[in-house]
Order: sequence, then structure tokens, then C-alpha cells
Amino acid sequence: MAEPSSDRTAKRRWWQGIRPRLIGVLLIPMIAALVLGVLRVESAVAASTEAARAESLANALPASFALGIQLTREREAANAAIPDATKERIRSETDEGIDAWRQVAADVDDSQDPALAQDLDTARSALSDIDELREQILEPDTRSDAVTAYTDLLNLLFGLSSQLPALEDPSIYEQTSALANVRTASEVLGVVRVVISQALMTGEISPRGLMQLASAQGVWDQASADFVAGSSPAAAELFEELTDRGPDSRLNPLRVMDQVVQDGGLDGVSITLSAWLQLYAGYIAELEEVIVLAADDLAADVADVRQAAQQSALLTAGIVGAVLLIALVVTLLATRSILRPLVRLRGAALEIAGKTLPDRVKQVENADGPIDTSVEPIGVEQRDEIGDVSEAFDAVHAEAVRLAGEQAQMRANVNRMFVNLSRRSQNLVERQLRLIEQLEAGEQDPAQLANLFQLDNLATRMRRNDESLLVLAGGDTPQAARGNVPVLDVLRAATSEIEQFARVEIESAEEGELRGSVAGDLVHLLAELIENATNFSPPDSPVVIRTLPRKPDEPLVVDIVDLGLGMTPDELLAANAKLKSTSGLDADVARMMGLVVTARLADRHGMTVSLRSGTPRGIVARVRIPASALATGQTKPLPVVAALPPRQPVAVRTPAGAPSSTMPAERTESAPVAEARAEARPAEPAIATVGSDSPPPSFAHDDAGDTPIFAALRSAWFTRGQPLGTLRAVQSDEPAASQSWSSPGDDGWKRAAEVFQRPEEPELVTAGGLPKRVPGQNLVPGAAPAVSQPAPQAQPTVDPRRSGALSSFQRGVSRARADAPEPELEPDDAMPTPTPRYFRSQRGEDE
Repeated sequence: MAEPSSDRTAKRRWWQGIRPRLIGVLLIPMIAALVLGVLRVESAVAASTEAARAESLANALPASFALGIQLTREREAANAAIPDATKERIRSETDEGIDAWRQVAADVDDSQDPALAQDLDTARSALSDIDELREQILEPDTRSDAVTAYTDLLNLLFGLSSQLPALEDPSIYEQTSALANVRTASEVLGVVRVVISQALMTGEISPRGLMQLASAQGVWDQASADFVAGSSPAAAELFEELTDRGPDSRLNPLRVMDQVVQDGGLDGVSITLSAWLQLYAGYIAELEEVIVLAADDLAADVADVRQAAQQSALLTAGIVGAVLLIALVVTLLATRSILRPLVRLRGAALEIAGKTLPDRVKQVENADGPIDTSVEPIGVEQRDEIGDVSEAFDAVHAEAVRLAGEQAQMRANVNRMFVNLSRRSQNLVERQLRLIEQLEAGEQDPAQLANLFQLDNLATRMRRNDESLLVLAGGDTPQAARGNVPVLDVLRAATSEIEQFARVEIESAEEGELRGSVAGDLVHLLAELIENATNFSPPDSPVVIRTLPRKPDEPLVVDIVDLGLGMTPDELLAANAKLKSTSGLDADVARMMGLVVTARLADRHGMTVSLRSGTPRGIVARVRIPASALATGQTKPLPVVAALPPRQPVAVRTPAGAPSSTMPAERTESAPVAEARAEARPAEPAIATVGSDSPPPSFAHDDAGDTPIFAALRSAWFTRGQPLGTLRAVQSDEPAASQSWSSPGDDGWKRAAEVFQRPEEPELVTAGGLPKRVPGQNLVPGAAPAVSQPAPQAQPTVDPRRSGALSSFQRGVSRARADAPEPELEPDDAMPTPTPRYFRSQRGEDE
């Protein structure tokens, strides 16, 4: 299962977590121990490798010393007066020694010692030319060079022991130093042989020869002492026995040398030349055995050191590996014991913070009965600080749930209080509206009737505020209409809910109907957006309500366009976020109550509301109504209709301190609606633009509740005899006179039409730039006769029966006009119809 995460986890780098840091803390000493262990193992392996190389060289030392001694004998025998057969035998023995040396020299590891490799190569090259060297030593001209070449070759062979690594073993070093004296001893014996042989041949020894013997005697004593001190015990014992020069010892070349030096001549020596040469040859052979024995002992000791080094390397590697493995296991166990409860605590905390607690809070907020505030503990059973943190978090969780329960209970109480206050206020407003209707029914003065219309509009807005309070409190708004409601009726009803309704223009070709359960809330929603558009746009600019063309199965889209200052991108983003949020109330409710109400009403019916910047300025508020909210999703194309006459200037007042209940909306088109559309798309059906300069009358299901003036002003547009939405021009082959219906009240209708055909007069403004109303400007000619300062007199009492009879007659005329087909209208005869205020009587009956 994926580990829970948060925004901080996503932004955190991999090394910032507690797990990498804890592993890093524990890994540092492990790495240090590993490095030290590797160094120790590497040192042991290096010692083992060095011992192996030393062993390969030590194994070649016996053959090297044997070959060196044999070459010394060959060199001395080359010019000696000995039989040729003896010389050939010596050379044959030398060749055998060369072959033996080449075999062991091939196994010498000289890869890490360039000097040793060079000496071995030089020795191999010289031994390859041994036949040429033997010929040169026989010739007088080349004898000296040949002797030098023999000497150099002997130095290489005897000097191999000096290149043997000490291996940090004193015994190896001492034996190596002892074998280094063999070269010196061999030269001393060579001098003794030559000097005594010449003395025996001549019968006397020269002073120079005597001096050479004396010098050789001292060098021999030093070299033999060093050899005995450093060589192996067996070799040292055998060497001492062989070189014993005491009176009781057997005769050897060393005793002859001592006798000659002691006597200063050959007087004390009774030996012939041939006997001397045989004695010397036998002694050299015995001495060779001692030297080879010492070299073998050295090779054996080196092999022991190499084996010990290998064992030490293996043991060191095993110990280091075991220690590191144990340390790794202990580290992993310690890390696991710390990380497991931490991971569990972290996962539980993130789960509680991101899902469990919000879900529990929602459950508590939506609970109808008793609220359960118990919480399930995390269950981290640790007796350390992590366990303490777990218990503390459980306590915080429980306290949060308890506070959520208390807040939910308090919010429910406040909501119930607001619902009661809202419904009481609604009842009072409805009573006020009914009283206003009664006043309108008996009022004949147009000025007073206009004031009553304004009072009616204020009461309607008060009722909408009460409904907004009801929505905020979570109550159900009593706005469900009986049956389906045309979309255009809903748009007009929303327009009638605001103060500056005269600035609103409706452009809609929609003939679909909304479900009654949706229509009332949609009226409220659109009214909030339209009111905001009028409050935050210039007083002389229109606010356009436009429905977009759609297919039968597509949602209905309504745009509310204004030409205000607009909003910044950040403000738009915040407003759209507020429109998408329907949960909870914050401090912005008082300042942006319309946004919150709009969001909740839209969420109630699956609608979406969004704001965007308009062109060239302003805001466009788009409401997307799902197809499920429509009773019929079919839209019909509009026929070509006559253009409406220019709208009369409307005197409006700029709202001072108007509450910004919703965010402003922008308008997407700045050209006049009727003319621009007629010029740009002459072939397309024109869209009716509805505008009014007077407050719209209220709509009632029962004609008995209509006021006389409202019944006189209401046209067939607001009846259900034919579809609503546009002014239609009915094409017919029959004359218009045959389809029309006349009555004595036609003269009043014609006079009303003349009002809209009068030339437009310049609008009067006050010193502050506000429009100035002119009393009686829009009255029907003849409705208010001019009277010059009449004397105050008591207003005559109107007989209620006469007023009721006239009202019934007027309603009959209006109903007859609604049932009759509409005559074909010319553009000049087109006449705007005031926008009604919908759903008022219907909601009053429902409540």
C-alpha cells in the first residue's frame, strides 16, 4: 500500500526525511569500520602477495647459488693447467646448472620489482651467450673481457638474494644478509686458489701473493662470521664444521692458506699442485652444499611466512566481514525499532489529518441524533518518546472531534435560529406584499402607483435577502413552482428581483422549460448575479442576459455580461474558488454573501457558476444548467422579428455602499444589441431584446388578484396561450383585419404606443451628474389632464363596485387579446413590454 503523503512530503527532498538521516547517522560509523576493515584486509592481502613473490624468488636462490659456484669453477678452470676432459666435465656441469636455473627463474614473480626483472633478463641474456664467453676466455686478447663478463654474471646470480623482500621478518632479513656473503667468500677462495697454485708451480710465493693471501684471510674471517650468524642453524653448523681450521681438523684450503701466511712461504706446506687442485675442488663442492642448504632453509622460511600471511589475510577478512555483518544487523534492528513506530505514527497522523478527521467532522456536522465523539487510538505500543507522542496525538484527535461536535451542535442551533428568523421575516414580507397589492388595486394616481411599485420591489428584495439567509442557514427555500416554467420567464423573474431592472436586456432564443423544483432557486441565483452586475457597472451601461444555442440533450448556458471595471486575475481566481466551495462559512460571508448563496444554490441542483474577464472590459458570469434540470431540452429557431424601438433614457441611482454580494461580471459585446446583430448577421433570426423603464408588475396565477393598472399593462407576452421568449411576426395570407380583434380600449393602447415613438429628448441631470426625473414624462397622453394649481379639496371616494367592474372588464379585454392571434407588426409598431415579477403570488400561496 502506498505510504500516505502530504504537500510537504511532495516538496521534501529525499534526504530530508528522518529515515535517510537516521540511516546516515548509523551508516557513518559503519562506513568508517568498513574502511578500516578493508584497509586491514588489504594490508594482510598485500603482505600475503609480497610473501608469495618472495617465495618465488627464494625458490630460485639455491639454483642461483649453485650456478654461481659452478661458473666460478668454470672460470678458474679455463686457464688452469688441468686436463681438457676435466674442463669439459666442468662445462657440462655448468650447462646442467644453467638449465636448472632457467626453470626456477621462470617462476619468479618480478611484476612488482622492475630492478629484479632487469637483473633476471640480464642474467638470461648472459647465459644465452655462455658459449661465446667460453671461447673468449681461452684467447689471450679477449681473456680479460671474458673474465669481467664472468664476474658480472656471478654478481647477478649471487646478488639475487639481496633483492628478496624482508617481509617484516627478522629471520628472513638475517638469512638474506648471510647469503649475501657467499659472493665475497667465493672471490676469496678464488684468490687463494690462484695464488697458491702459482706458488706451487714456481716453488715459491711472491710478496704480492703473500699480501693477497693475508688480505683474503681477513675478508674470509669476516664473511664467514656473518654467514654463520645469519644463516639457518643447520647451515651454520655445517659451515663451521666445514671451515674448521684447527690443528685437529682435516686438511682444507683454508688451513693451507693459514699455513702459508703464517710461515711467509711454502716451507710448511707439503702438497703437490695436483693434490692442491683436487683438495680445492672437493672443498668447493662441499661448500656449495652448505650454501645451497642455507638457501633452501631461507626458501622454506619464506614459504612459512607466505602461508602465515595468507592465513592472516583470510582470518582478517573473515573477522572484518563478521564484525561488519554483525554491526549491519544491529544497525538495521535498531533502525527498524525506531522507524517502524515512527512510520506507523506518521501514516496514522496523515491518514487522520487528510481523511479520517475531515470525514469524521463531516459526519458530526451532518449528524441528526446524538453525536459520538469517541476516537480509535493509533495503537503505537512503545514505552519511549514515540509512544508518548502517539498518546498525545490521540488526545489531540479526540479533542478535535469533541470540538467539532460542539461546533456542529452550536452551528445547528444558530442555523435553526436563523431559519426561524428568516421564516418570520418572510411571513411579514409576504403580508407586506399583499398589503401593497391591496393598495395598488385601489390606487388610480400614476405617481402614487409608481411609488407603490418601488415599495413592492423593495419588499421583493427583502424577501430575497430572507431567502439568502435561509440558504446560508441550510434551510429549504419555498420556491418550488407548480409544473414546468419557461426559461424566459425565469430570466424575467430574476430581472424583477433587483433594483435596477430597467438596465437589464434579455437576449434569448430559448423556448425550453425548467422543472418547477429548479426554477425558483435559479431565479434567486440569477438575481444575485444580475444585481451584482448592475451594482458594479456604470449606471448608463446595459447588463445583458444571454442564453447560448444548444442541442436538445445539452445543458443550458446563461451568460450575464456587464461593462464594469472587471477584476484582477487573483480576484477572479478567488471568486471562482468561492463559487466552487459550498462547505462551511467564513469571515467573507458578510462581504460576499451573494457568492456563498450562489454557490450553494448551484450545488443544490448540479449547476456550475464561473466568472471570467469580458471583452473589452467587465465580467462575464456563466451559469451552466444541466440537462436534467430542463423539462424539455428542445430549442426552436427564431423567425425574423422586427427590431424594437430605441430604449428611453432610464433614470437610475447609483447604489451607495451597495453590498458586494457577488463578484462583478464582464460583458463580452459592447455594440448595441439590436442594430449590431441586424447588420452583422442579416440572414440569422434576430433575438428579442427586452427592456423596461418602469418596475415590472407581479405575476399571479389568479386573475382576481391582479390590480387594474397591472391588468391594463400586461400583454399577451406573459400568458400561457403561446410560447414565451421572443416577439413573433406571424406570417399569414389572410388580411390582418380578419385576424385582429378590436375593443373600445384600443384607443388607450395606441396612445401608449405613441409614447415610445416620440423623439428622444436630452436627459436632464443634476449638479452632481445624476439623472433628473421629470414628473409625468412617461404618462399616456390624456391620462393626467393638466390642472393649474387646483384648490385643495377632498378626494372623491371611488365606489368599490364600480372599480371592481372596470377591473373585471379590463381583465376580460386582456384575456381576449391573449387568445387572439397576434397581428403582423411592422418595425415601427413594435412596442416593449414591461418585465413582470414572477413567482411572488405562487410562493405566497405555497407558504
